[in-house]
Amino acid sequence: MLIRCYCCLSPLKSFGEKNGFRLVQCPKCGFITTNPLPTLDEVKAVYSKQYFVKDGPEQKGFGYQDVSSRGFQEGNKRISKLRLGIIHDILKKQGAILDVGCANGIFLGVAIEEGWNGNGVEINRDMREVSAKICLEGKMFSSIDEASGLYEVITMWEYLEHVRQPEDTLKNVQRLLKPQGLFCLSFPNIESRTSRQRKINWVHVKPPEHLHYWTASNISMFLSRFGFSVIGFRYIGLRWSLEANRKFGGCSNPKTPLWPVTSILSRMFKSLYNTPMKEEFAASIRRLYEGIEVYARYIG
Repeated sequence: MLIRCYCCLSPLKSFGEKNGFRLVQCPKCGFITTNPLPTLDEVKAVYSKQYFVKDGPEQKGFGYQDVSSRGFQEGNKRISKLRLGIIHDILKKQGAILDVGCANGIFLGVAIEEGWNGNGVEINRDMREVSAKICLEGKMFSSIDEASGLYEVITMWEYLEHVRQPEDTLKNVQRLLKPQGLFCLSFPNIESRTSRQRKINWVHVKPPEHLHYWTASNISMFLSRFGFSVIGFRYIGLRWSLEANRKFGGCSNPKTPLWPVTSILSRMFKSLYNTPMKEEFAASIRRLYEGIEVYARYIG
């Protein structure tokens, strides 16, 4: 079935097959998506308890090692504080924030500690219950369709690539975000050198978990269709550090006896692991990083 690109509306061509799913790519802007999409039940099955805590042989290729581990929580608290700092620098104020795909609520917890009124969206019941204990005065929703309220900020950290219908998700963001509000998201960077080299075999190409893949250029096109103007980007996940972590492990996932060395090197090169936020980056920089953050204002 012929479908059109979500970003520039061009016809899509075959990119390859993986895990029994076919992927297609836009020859004009580079956007990649899964076609046909998995069913809603297939998607929901991915996000079982084993997605967040690997306590059995199920879903080895998907999800996190253990979101409750000390290393994971400490690392994500640092990232959350950095992201909230960027948000505050843009808005110069606080208010209501909705974290979509909040998992066990690390970002929400940091936001609430810093004075935000936080609500969350999480599909997994176990993680939703954990987040609810952090978000005592807020609300927890099982889907963005059910979410209510108006927000100064909506965040989707590593979320939009997972949903079946990104267009429907953006319509919900329009519904929930105040005029001039801030929409923040992150996802794998399909423009990275590692992605270009490995193509369908890139580690982040993994349907039915990741269904869609963007670059800075085509996400700007996609967001503009729904009334958003991109303020800036931040590139995350330096290629060499991630490759070492995957091979040898780290403090949150000690795969081999060499994991302490990997952890030390990661700390030594921490200043290079992420870029500052800027409006544009040279291609040579964009290709060094496996992830990308986007900060966009809703102008209607």
